[in-house]
Amino acid sequence: MNMDAQSEQHALQTIERTVVQSKAVELSEVTKYDGQGALCPVQDTGQIVPVRPATLVEEQETAIQTQAQELVEMIRSDPNNWRIQGLIFNLG
Repeated sequence: MNMDAQSEQHALQTIERTVVQSKAVELSEVTKYDGQGALCPVQDTGQIVPVRPATLVEEQETAIQTQAQELVEMIRSDPNNWRIQGLIFNLG
């Protein structure tokens, strides 16, 4: 595959990912929180349960869980490691 074809394929994949991520979740009933409509169900603060986004496939969720567990183990093994601080900062 030449560079132009690779660039074009990469651009198409980027566009496809952006389109998938931009789709709002469709709800059968409107959720309101603090007087505002919400695009997704809003959980009570005391009963928050993780919910996988519909655009995330199971393999991606497994990879994210693995990375999260690795981060937890890094923190447990050496909480003073400055690299961990950088990783947490980069999470946003």
